[in-house]
Amino acid sequence: MNSTFTRQRFRFLMALLLLFSYHILPAQDSKLRPVSDVYALENVRVVTSPGNIVENATIVIKNGLIHAVGQNIAIPPDAIYVKADSMTVYAGFIDGLSNAGIPKPKEDNNRRNNVENPGNPPNELAGITPEADIRLMLDPSDKSIGALRNLGFTMAHAVPYGRMLPGTGAIILLSGDHADDLVYKDPVSFYSQLEGARGVYPSTVIGVMAKYRQLYRQAQLAKNNALTYSQNPSGMERPSSDRVLEAFYPVIDGTLPVMFHAEDVKSIQRVLTLRNELGFKLMIGGIKQGWDVQDDLKSAGVPVFLSLDLPEWKEDKKDSAEEASWSDERKRLEERKSDLLQKHYTLPATFTSAGIRFGFSSMGAKESDIHKTLLKMKEKGVSEDVLLAGLTTYPAEMLGLSRVAGTVSSGKLANLVVTDKSYFEEGVQVRYVFVEGKMYEFEAKKASNKNGKKSEGPEGTWSYSAQTPNGTGTGQIQINKSGDSFTGEIKDNQSGYRFDLDNITVDGKNVMFEFTYNDGNGQLPLKVDLEMDGNTFSGMIDGGSIGKFPIKGERIPE
Repeated sequence: MNSTFTRQRFRFLMALLLLFSYHILPAQDSKLRPVSDVYALENVRVVTSPGNIVENATIVIKNGLIHAVGQNIAIPPDAIYVKADSMTVYAGFIDGLSNAGIPKPKEDNNRRNNVENPGNPPNELAGITPEADIRLMLDPSDKSIGALRNLGFTMAHAVPYGRMLPGTGAIILLSGDHADDLVYKDPVSFYSQLEGARGVYPSTVIGVMAKYRQLYRQAQLAKNNALTYSQNPSGMERPSSDRVLEAFYPVIDGTLPVMFHAEDVKSIQRVLTLRNELGFKLMIGGIKQGWDVQDDLKSAGVPVFLSLDLPEWKEDKKDSAEEASWSDERKRLEERKSDLLQKHYTLPATFTSAGIRFGFSSMGAKESDIHKTLLKMKEKGVSEDVLLAGLTTYPAEMLGLSRVAGTVSSGKLANLVVTDKSYFEEGVQVRYVFVEGKMYEFEAKKASNKNGKKSEGPEGTWSYSAQTPNGTGTGQIQINKSGDSFTGEIKDNQSGYRFDLDNITVDGKNVMFEFTYNDGNGQLPLKVDLEMDGNTFSGMIDGGSIGKFPIKGERIPE
């Protein structure tokens, strides 16, 4: 009986691997499993740092580091040659403030509603958890890691979600199978926000500032008491332990900077006030409206990170007749809106003119909009060198990473992004990303779809491809819509198997469904998560115990 079961199970798993051997090419990206960790890129255009370019260069990567870069470089015999001829290479981008790798937690409203004393709630409900360790929150499979990596980001200053004091920040690499693989340096910041708790104290900005002062000064006293006790405990009552106050100790010592999230003028001014009163080292991230406080920031000399989560730029298509009918008040309102939008997108140039160096923050931004935002900044007069510095050298300096990242230099981490032309040109494609020497390859996208029209909705017939460790194959997905509901099936071209799609959900560009593989010897539920982009899609198949596989495809014209 046991041998029969084993044979059936073996046939089932082999058939399953065969099925997925016929479906997938690298969807959003594919992490290659090379026979060597040595790579060579020849005849590439290397932007070693903003404004510094080496043409017809060679880069050798070895042991996760940039082994050599320049012209007339000897290539090791065991090197894997990367097909990057005539492409452009940059240092991997650094996200200065991000929730990368952190799944967004769900709030427990019931627990908050049952607080006996809202004026003195538990620290967790008050949003006060500075002792929280980000390592315990990181999820290497979180979509944000792959999405940022697809854009050329290789490192990020990751911080937890939360309110006033969510926890400490860490520098993470955007590659790894486990949380510890991701962490490059931890902790690097004491993350703080002027965001109050819901329904309990502190719920207002003023309340948050008052609580911050209170905790900081209590921590100073507690630290002094602990030091006195450690030097001569005889006759002294043992100081009580408080994880919240103890989390402030490295901040008080000046060994851990405070990273404050502050978007607008008032928030920035309030954060600077707290810093001046309490004396901690400060960084400010997520800045959206900094043009009226540039002098304050310049004199403060604090590292700053500008938000990439900006209002959408909509091209002005006013009807002249309609515009002529506007009242003077309406005209002034439209002018103010246009001026405000212009200020948002030219803020990097404004800061550069004021002598303020900055990095960028992806916090709150849709990954699909980040490159568009950078292109719009360039269109509005921000130079490529300024934008590149904000993605590479400046954040490396401000986060203490200059010795290992930020430029394409021998001896530094092999964090690189390779593009088919300048990253700041319309239509550029990221072709390779290296994270500490691990290569991710991206297939070239077609310039346009077959009929030149962007189709709406997932309904229709789609071809797809997939790649597993056993090989590559193809198939079709059929999605039908009836009213507000969807049905469909997935077909494998090699075996001819067809399986019904279950639980199809459509949320904007995101399409998810499930199906159960069954070859007569056993069943295995599979989950598919796709992101549609006009007439193409990419995503992942979750096979549970057998792993996750990338999937991509395109619409088959009717």
